[in-house]
Amino acid sequence: MKDSILICLNELGIGGVETAVLNQTIQMIKRGHRVIVLAKTGIYTEQFESIGAICINFDYEISNQIDENKVGEIIKIIDNYKIKQIHIHKMDCISVMLPILLLKNIPYVAYVHNGIPKLYDWWERNFKAYQIYFKLYYKNATKIVAITQTAMIENSEKFGIDKGKYLVINNSIDFEKYHIEENKVSGTIKRFLIISRLSSEKSNSIINAIKLFKKYYEYNKDARLTIVGDGNIKETIENEIEDIKDIVSMLGARNDIAKILENNDVVIGLDRSILEAIAMKKIAIISGYDGKMNILTPENIVATSNENFSNIDTSKSIDDIIKTFQNLTKGDISRIVSGNYEFAFEKLNIAKNIFIIEEDKNNINLENLKQNDYVNLLIDFSKIAEEVRLYAENLYNDTSECKVWLEKQIDIRDKQLEEKENQIVIINKQLEDKEKQVAELTSTLENIKSSKIIKTALKLSNVKNKIMDVFKN
Repeated sequence: MKDSILICLNELGIGGVETAVLNQTIQMIKRGHRVIVLAKTGIYTEQFESIGAICINFDYEISNQIDENKVGEIIKIIDNYKIKQIHIHKMDCISVMLPILLLKNIPYVAYVHNGIPKLYDWWERNFKAYQIYFKLYYKNATKIVAITQTAMIENSEKFGIDKGKYLVINNSIDFEKYHIEENKVSGTIKRFLIISRLSSEKSNSIINAIKLFKKYYEYNKDARLTIVGDGNIKETIENEIEDIKDIVSMLGARNDIAKILENNDVVIGLDRSILEAIAMKKIAIISGYDGKMNILTPENIVATSNENFSNIDTSKSIDDIIKTFQNLTKGDISRIVSGNYEFAFEKLNIAKNIFIIEEDKNNINLENLKQNDYVNLLIDFSKIAEEVRLYAENLYNDTSECKVWLEKQIDIRDKQLEEKENQIVIINKQLEDKEKQVAELTSTLENIKSSKIIKTALKLSNVKNKIMDVFKN
């Protein structure tokens, strides 16, 4: 057996990265490597184990501090399985893996999957230590594999790394897993499919996809929509389809995507789902992060694949896409899906697009650092420690100021309440006085009513009335 390889990612859940890693693992095992996957257990764990991978449940827990216990756990795993190279796919893993990579002197591959602008800035802003972790991590990698040219350039320019260290490998797919018989290729456009993690960064893409389907449904009442995926914006998506819920199926997270694809005609989305649609010879519509949309064709697939099917330059409006659908013949559909398939089979086939460290290359070990580099490293760490301390101090000061402000507001409210209570006491006293006055007046009236003068007046009034009656008669 060849080298044992450790693959690191945060979780074996449903997602484009996870599916890409599964396909990568298949190819590594086919090439004779033993593969150990270190990640939190998820829906994909069973599939990884079914192909012969060893899955170890592990929670990386992103932090500014190095967790010595977690570092110790992983070192034991590395020693036990005699790991010779490590492939790291998620930024979540860096804070735990970085000290191990440097101290154990193990060659590693850093993968750049992100296509979201300024994602590094978000990490550095929310986890201050990553300002140093990122530099050390990428600088000392044996190879950096980026999924797009754009991702490679952003990483290289931000961290000052020579482009010779990079390898651009577009997301690829296992055509043995995703395939469809030619006689099952659809010639109609009725069944629409959205495959996506229901997360905030993909909200724009998913909602635009739903809008496109709604527009097409106005034209074709036989159309139906299926949504596969789960995440923190599930309720938002459910609200978006509320008016068409009778013709929409939400399947949640699934790991039988090929089977679901086989039963649909059109896939709307981005990234991995588009590649899966191509492999299954389905019409694919890019619904990009930036709101741009268009049908994927042999004419635009080269440029679009270079951006990992996440954006498309030749954007069309929803109305224009619907018009195109209305004019598509079965022959047009066959030409589009076959042309897309041929390109992907040749250029995006995982059997050809995989990187494994073949040479005996070691990373920079802390013990081998030059004195100046070591001093600079300590300075960098001390700077970041000071930044974290200042951040905590500012946070404490802000909290203290907030506490003082709240106490003042409480005092103000207490005084206002006290004033209101005093006013209520005064009003109640006034009401009591009024009630006493009313009681006194009532008593006076009763006394007057029962006096001899009043009784005599009443008798005289009766006599007067009788005399008046006599005169009237």
